[in-house]
Amino acid sequence: MNNPMQHRSWLRGTHARAASTARPLIVLLVLVAAALPAQAQGYAEAVLHSFTGGTDGALPYSGLVLDAQGNMYGTTATGGNLADCSGNGCGTVFMMDPLGNETVLYTFTGSYGGSSVLVLDPQGNLYGTTASGGTYDFGTVFKVDAGNQTTLYNFTGAKGDGITPIGGLVPDGLGNFYGTTDAGGIRTQCSGSGCGTVFRVDAEGNEQVLYSFVGINPYKADGSEPKAGLVLDALGNLYGTTAGGGNRACGVGVTNYGGCGTVFKLDATGNETVLYAFTGGADGENPAAGLVMDAQGNLYGAANGGAAGGGTVFKLDTTGQLTVLHSFPEKAWDGTGPGGLVLDAQGNLYGTTIEGGIHSSGTVFKLDSTGKETVLHIFATAAGDGSLPSGGLVLDAEGNLYGTTEGGGTRHNNSSGGTVFKLKPAPPTTTTLTSSRNPLMYGNALTFSATVTSPAGGIPTGQVYFYDSNFAGGTAPMFAIALNSSGLARFKTPGWPLGSNSVTAIYVGDSNYSSSISAPFVQVVEVATTIALTSSQNPSVYGQAVTFTADVGSTLRRPPPDGETVTFMNGKKILGTGSLSSGTATFITSTLKVGTTAVTAVYGGDGDFAGKKSNAIKQVVEKSEQ
Repeated sequence: MNNPMQHRSWLRGTHARAASTARPLIVLLVLVAAALPAQAQGYAEAVLHSFTGGTDGALPYSGLVLDAQGNMYGTTATGGNLADCSGNGCGTVFMMDPLGNETVLYTFTGSYGGSSVLVLDPQGNLYGTTASGGTYDFGTVFKVDAGNQTTLYNFTGAKGDGITPIGGLVPDGLGNFYGTTDAGGIRTQCSGSGCGTVFRVDAEGNEQVLYSFVGINPYKADGSEPKAGLVLDALGNLYGTTAGGGNRACGVGVTNYGGCGTVFKLDATGNETVLYAFTGGADGENPAAGLVMDAQGNLYGAANGGAAGGGTVFKLDTTGQLTVLHSFPEKAWDGTGPGGLVLDAQGNLYGTTIEGGIHSSGTVFKLDSTGKETVLHIFATAAGDGSLPSGGLVLDAEGNLYGTTEGGGTRHNNSSGGTVFKLKPAPPTTTTLTSSRNPLMYGNALTFSATVTSPAGGIPTGQVYFYDSNFAGGTAPMFAIALNSSGLARFKTPGWPLGSNSVTAIYVGDSNYSSSISAPFVQVVEVATTIALTSSQNPSVYGQAVTFTADVGSTLRRPPPDGETVTFMNGKKILGTGSLSSGTATFITSTLKVGTTAVTAVYGGDGDFAGKKSNAIKQVVEKSEQ
């Protein structure tokens, strides 16, 4: 039996392989590997519902579908009847009104149920797939009508039939539904498991396999393991992705049978064409999410890997040219592991990353038509927010975004929780970070202050997360501090690590204000130093060589500075310089004038040691006796 808590786990923890030579058709439009994303602004998030893991369900892996009244429909992979499916519950089909009030429409029994996004017909009927269960435990196509569930088709895995329909359905308006299975088909291929299929099911439950993938074999380099749903155009052509197959030269990656995946087209007569085979280089690899199509027929999708290791968003035009619109870093605040996309009328793309952000809980992002990324929300599980948004987004007519997270919520649990969330357009904010002292002497107390303001007025609420570049590689927060009634989050610490530390404050937003990220604040922490200046002879005779020696030490028991320059001064006049060796620098001069010269030694400091100026020596130079 397939466990839905595992079937998407390969999306997380995917590591990029060494980039191979990219195909000539790749255009690298934007590659962003910096740790900081574009400033997050413009949307405020509200958790509409936190799943409890009880009768209401848990683990909503897939996204939502909206009706004309703003009600949302979705599935959970577990929960429901906790007496079933080893005490986890087999999942639910649910409806949620715009205020977040949930109604469970159906509770799956006997085998793990809902795993796909639903399709809503004009009569209010819901259609979807289960990755397992049914008569043969190979998955089903089902219908839910006024709370009644009907299994339209049980996948058999025999005689070329499919196995494990993960990706959901697309309707044609005539009562037919099209989808993919991750395995099955021609069982002599892909080590006997079959490489997956494209199928059609009519309103009466009659199924037809339209195409069986063959993967990579001596005769053909086809796709394999189609994990996502399909796009249907006006001419009856179907478009989709396969996680494996395609490029013979590409390594296994996260697929079972080799290849880095494809984008394919299946025409109305069943002829399949590989539109693009991923190389595993800058273009990415192993696309598990589906596609969206614009009015011109261009396709958009997401893949793993890429130049920065954290996934790509790409565009494939009608000539087969692939453009990488954005590359996500492997560990970063702007997200890792992009999933399904939604396209608005202006050509902007919206999507989620399953990881990255605070606590690696995922993000919501926007890409404009030039590939510029804006982070709209960073999930913060510790604040009761969601975690791991694997299901993608849906966009309403007012510009609000809705989605699910498979973990998090009030239970703070990634194995039996999850949320439904809403992002609405909201006033932007600015987060400003300062410290009480910079530079700071090592061992002294320090206070960081983050102030959040908005040009719309009012006082934002919520939490600010503080990051240090030297803490867990800059990928995990050190402190989470609530804003006070003045919009200020402040924490005091008895000390801070030695050296230069880049500190950033992230405001995660509230239900009225959008999130924002401060500019990096470089906090310098130094060891206090001592410097003693002596001369070889005082008084000296005019023309006689005098050696000035500066001994630089520190208040800590550590090796003294070495290699840096000490400058010997008379007031503002530089007399000469010397390089430190084991904390000592010397300067020899025979040109001091007759009389008294006040000499000081100035150590400029380095990344660890603070600068210091010595006390002055009054060097007396007498006339020579002649």
